[in-house]
Amino acid sequence: MQRFTEWMNRVLLGLLVLGFGGPAFGQNQVSVKATLSTGLAKLGQAVQLRITVDNAKNARVLKLPIVEDLEVGPLKGPDTSRFTEYRGGVVVSRSSLSWAVTLTPNRAGEFDIPAVVVEIDGKPQKVPVTPPKLTVVKDTVGDQLGFLEVLDTPKQVFEGQPFPVRLRLGWAQKLQVTQAGLRLPWWGTQSGVLEVEGPGFSQRGKKIQELPVNDRIRVPFTQEKSVRIDGELYHVFQNIRTLVATRSTDLEFPQSTLVFAEVAGGSRSMRSRQRMREYFASAEPFEVEVLPIPEEGRPFEWGGAVGTLKAERRLNARDVVAGETIQLDVTWSGMANIEFFDVPDLKRLSAFEGFRVLGHDDSHLGMERRVVYELVPLTSEVSEVPAVPLWVFNPETEAYELLETKPVPLRVAEGQGLDLGDAFGEEEQGEKIDLRDVHGVDVDAVDQAISTKGLVGTLFAAILGWLILRIQVRKHGDPDSQARRRLRQAERKLRKDLAAAKDARDSSLALCHYLAIQTGEDSEAWVGRDALGWAQDNGSNSALDAATELKKVLNALDEAAYHFGSAPDRSSIIKAANNFAKQVAA
Repeated sequence: MQRFTEWMNRVLLGLLVLGFGGPAFGQNQVSVKATLSTGLAKLGQAVQLRITVDNAKNARVLKLPIVEDLEVGPLKGPDTSRFTEYRGGVVVSRSSLSWAVTLTPNRAGEFDIPAVVVEIDGKPQKVPVTPPKLTVVKDTVGDQLGFLEVLDTPKQVFEGQPFPVRLRLGWAQKLQVTQAGLRLPWWGTQSGVLEVEGPGFSQRGKKIQELPVNDRIRVPFTQEKSVRIDGELYHVFQNIRTLVATRSTDLEFPQSTLVFAEVAGGSRSMRSRQRMREYFASAEPFEVEVLPIPEEGRPFEWGGAVGTLKAERRLNARDVVAGETIQLDVTWSGMANIEFFDVPDLKRLSAFEGFRVLGHDDSHLGMERRVVYELVPLTSEVSEVPAVPLWVFNPETEAYELLETKPVPLRVAEGQGLDLGDAFGEEEQGEKIDLRDVHGVDVDAVDQAISTKGLVGTLFAAILGWLILRIQVRKHGDPDSQARRRLRQAERKLRKDLAAAKDARDSSLALCHYLAIQTGEDSEAWVGRDALGWAQDNGSNSALDAATELKKVLNALDEAAYHFGSAPDRSSIIKAANNFAKQVAA
C-alpha cells in the first residue's frame, strides 16, 4: 500500500509539472569565476588561468590581466558543455562556457593579478582572479641539475653591427631526461633587430638535437663534449645566432628558461602512464645598448659598412687585348653587416677611367660578400687594375677606416678584342652608322683627263656595284651585322668563361649564358632548361640531334656540380654548344 501511494504521488507530481508547461528549466543562476591553476609556481613554469561562465546565453572575454614581467599567452576557447539532470522531481539543465590562457613569469617574485572583464548577456562584468596573487620562486634543484647560459653577447654595439648570441645548456647525465625545451621571451619578438647567417655555428660532424623554443618552433642544437661541474657529468648542447641591430635603441633579453623533465621514479618503462617531474634552469635577463653611428668624420663615400672586414681580389686574366672583357673578383669577409652595405661603384671612380665598367654580379654567403666586376681595358696604356676602396666604420676603434684591395698588374696589347660600340650598347655610346662596308675613293689617283661626266659615271657604277654585292651578301645574312658580331663575341666569351671556370657550376652558367645569347633570351633563361624540349617547342626539328647532345652535356654539368658525376671537358662543351647554335640559326 505504501509503495502504491509513493507511485501515485510521483504520477501526480508529473501531471502537475506538465500542467504548468513542462519541466522546470532555468532554475540555475548565471555565475562566473576566474581561477589560477596554482598560486605558487617555479620560475619558467606555465600557470593556467581558466575563466568559466555558467548558465549564460552569451558570453565573451573582453580584457585579460596585464602584468609587467608576466607573459600572457593567447586566449583559447570557448569550450562549451551542456548537461541535463533530474533533481528532486525537477528536470534541471545547465550550460557552461570556459576559456584558458597561459601565464608565464619572466622573473621570480610576487605578482598581483588584476580582475578580468567578461561580457555576460550583453553586460560587462569585472571578475576577480582566485587566488589574486601569484608567487614565483626559483627552482633550486633545477639550477643544480641543469644550466642555461647566454654567452658572448656584448653589452654595447653600434647600429648595423652584427653580434653573436650563444646559447649553451645542459643537464646532469644521471637524469633520465625524456623531454626538454626552452622558453625565450625575446626569441623572434624583438623589434629593431634582424637575424643573419653568421660564423661560428658549424654542425659538421656533430650530433644534432632539436629542441622546441616557446612551443612554436624546433631549433637545432649541436651536442658538445660533456663537462664535469662539481664532480657531476653534464650533457652539453649549443646554438649560436647572429643578430644585427637596425636602429639605435636598447635591446632587452628577459629571463630565459630551460625546462627539462624525467619520468617520476626514474624508470623509463611505461612512460605514457607515469607522471613527469619537471625541472627549471634559468639565465638572468640582460640588455644590449645600441649606439648610433657617429656623424663626425663620416666620409661621403661611406656606403653603410659596419664591422671588421678584410678584402681579397682576383683577376681572371693578366694578359689581354684592348677591348677584351676581364673579371675582377673582390671578396669582403669578416664580422660585419655583409649583406646590407653598398659595394663600390667603379664607374664613379677616377682611377678606373681607363676601363669601361660593364656591370657587376653581387652575392653573399654567411659573413662573406663577393662581387664580380666586368671590366674592359680601353687602351694599351692601362698597366694595372686599380685598388677598389671601401669605407668601413670599425666598432672596435669607433672610427671610419678605408679598406682597399691591392692593385693587380695588367698587360694590355693593342688591338680590338671586341666591337666596343656593340659591347657598351647604344645608351652610352650613342647610335653609330656602320661604315665598314663603305670604301672611300682616291680622287687624286683618277686620271686628270677624265671628264666630269666620266667621273660621275664611274662613281655611279662603283656605288651600284657595291649595292648589288651588298644585297647578295645580306641574302645569306650580313656577316658583319650587329647580331652576327654578337654571336661571334658570345663564342669567344664562352671559351674565356670556361677557361676561368673554377668548377662545374661555373661551366654550366657560362654555357647557359652563351645559349641565352644565341636564342635572344634573358641570361638566366637557360638555367635548368631542357634543350630537347626547347627545340621541340620552338619548331627547330633540324636541331633535335644537336639538342639531344646538348641536353646530355647540360645534365652532366649539373650532376658534376652536385658531386654525382664527372664534368665533360671544355672541348665537348664548346662542340655541343656550337652544333646546337648552328642548327638553330639554320
